[in-house]
Order: sequence, then C-alpha cells, then structure tokens
Amino acid sequence: MKQPVVEDAGTRNGPKSFGKIHKEASKEVRKAGEARRVKEQQARAVEPARPKPSVEVPPPPRQSVAANRPALHEEKKLASLQPGKPKIVPPRETKPVAPLGEVAIVIDDFGLNLEMAKRFLTIPLAITFSVLPFQTHSEEIARLAGSHGHEVILHLPMEPQEYPRINPGTGALLVSMSPESIQRAVRTALDACPNVSGVNNHMGSRFTRNPASMRVVLSELQRRGLYFLDSFTTDKSVGYSLARQLNLPSIRRDIFLDHTPTERFVRGQIVQLIRRAKIQGSAVAIGHPYKSTYKVLAEEAGRFKKEGIAVVYSGRLIRHPAVPRAGGD
Repeated sequence: MKQPVVEDAGTRNGPKSFGKIHKEASKEVRKAGEARRVKEQQARAVEPARPKPSVEVPPPPRQSVAANRPALHEEKKLASLQPGKPKIVPPRETKPVAPLGEVAIVIDDFGLNLEMAKRFLTIPLAITFSVLPFQTHSEEIARLAGSHGHEVILHLPMEPQEYPRINPGTGALLVSMSPESIQRAVRTALDACPNVSGVNNHMGSRFTRNPASMRVVLSELQRRGLYFLDSFTTDKSVGYSLARQLNLPSIRRDIFLDHTPTERFVRGQIVQLIRRAKIQGSAVAIGHPYKSTYKVLAEEAGRFKKEGIAVVYSGRLIRHPAVPRAGGD
C-alpha cells in the first residue's frame, strides 16, 4: 500500500530552492533593522544633544569625616544656639576712668580722743590724720593711723590773733620767740611725732602772717624733707607763698568742712568741695573730729566716686598737683 506524500509549504506554492528562501529571509531582517535605525535617528533628532566636555573632569576626591565638620568657631556658634545651660563669660578688666578731680580730706586735732580716732579709721576714704603734739594719745593715734595705711602729718600749734585769750596749746610757736627758740620748738614737736610726712598749722592767724618767723619753720621742714600745708586761718598768711619761694612742697586749704559743726552744714561743704575740685582739678578740705563730721563723711563716702572725684592724701596733691580741667561746673 502506498504511503501518502506530505508536501511542505514550498512544494504547495511551487517548487523553490532552499537558497532562495534564505535570501528572502535575510532581506526581511535587513528591512526590519533599517526601520529600527530610522526610528532611533528620529528620536535623537527630537532630544537635545548633550555637549561633551572638552576637558575630562576628574571625580571629586574623597573627604575625611573631619574635613566635612564645620570650623571650630562654627561649632561654638552652633552650640550656642542649642538649648542647655548658659555659659557665663567673665567680664574683661578695664582701666579706671580718669577722675574729674581730686580732693584731700584732712582731719585736724587728733591726740585727745582715741575712740573718735578709731571711728574715723572706719570711714572708707583716704583721710589724712593731722595729729597735735604732746597730747595724751598723740603717739598712739599717729601709729594706729599709719598702720592702717593713712597719711599722718603734724598739726603744729601757732599763735592766733586772740592770744593769750585763746591758747593754741602745748609747744605753740609765738612771734615773740627768737629764731633759735622757734627752731628748737619745731624740732621738739617733730621728734615727739615721728614718721609724719608733713606739717600744717593749728590756729596761727598771727604767726603765719610773720615772714621772718615762718621762714624759720619752713627751713626746718625743708631740711627734713617734709611738706607744708597752709591751713590758711587768715587770708594774710604768707606760709604758702613763702614755701613756694623756698621750693618747699606746699599746698593751701580750700574749704573748712565744719566751722559750723552741724550735719547740714558739713553736707553743704562737701558739695562745695566737689564743685571746686571739678573747677580747679583738685581741692583741700580741713575738718575736725566732731561727731557730725564723722557721721556725714561716713554716709557720703560713696558720693565722691559717683561724682567722679578721687579722694587722695594731701601729700599726693602736693607732689602731683592736678591740672585744672576745662568745662567744670
């Protein structure tokens, strides 16, 4: 029995060789590839061209963790913005502002009342202690004031206009005395109160107007290297002007604090003292160991600083005189 013959596609459509079929298949593949290239060219024409860099850029170098951290001061800034305990910064030291003026406060007549002298030592001001010679507590007060850093001067008694009705005290200098007697009296008083830096007159409204008598006193002070503070108990005193002629360090009193010993008066005199210091550059006040004077100085001690006034020892004003400031009130 004959088997049926199975025809392939080529046999059905007509006889074709194998080479022809392969050639036609290759042609179809080329057409498909050509169509794909056309589509790609069209797509590239629509998309903008990316310019190629003319120089090849190297990749960024790797940085360490420390390099990526902010600078130290930046870290501090960031830390200050974060919540936490506030950091207390100590204030910077500043130079003291130059004062508008300087004053010296001299308290006379120390020597009798030791307790009052101790009270004046509690006042936080540079008070100059002027000590009378030959009194009960003269040496003790001078030594005590000196040990607390205060300047001490000798309050030398001199003859007043009202003598003998008013007696200036033990060791007083009188115009009737010879130059030798005056010199001897001055030396004895200074020896009785050692370690003083200067001398001012106790009373002396008659004695200080006598040039010959004053010359003896000032010559002895010059010999010992001391200064003279003219208490200026009379406007006819030659003490300050004569001392300047002799090139002896000297200064003159400007204000009495308490010739009316009431608190109200002393406060008013302090105002005048500050005002004069602002005008002149410096001023000297003389007071006495009264209760009213002590109380007001203790209460008004802070006023000088508020007013821009430095309280210094009288010796400083004599050795470093202040220059008057313009524009004082």
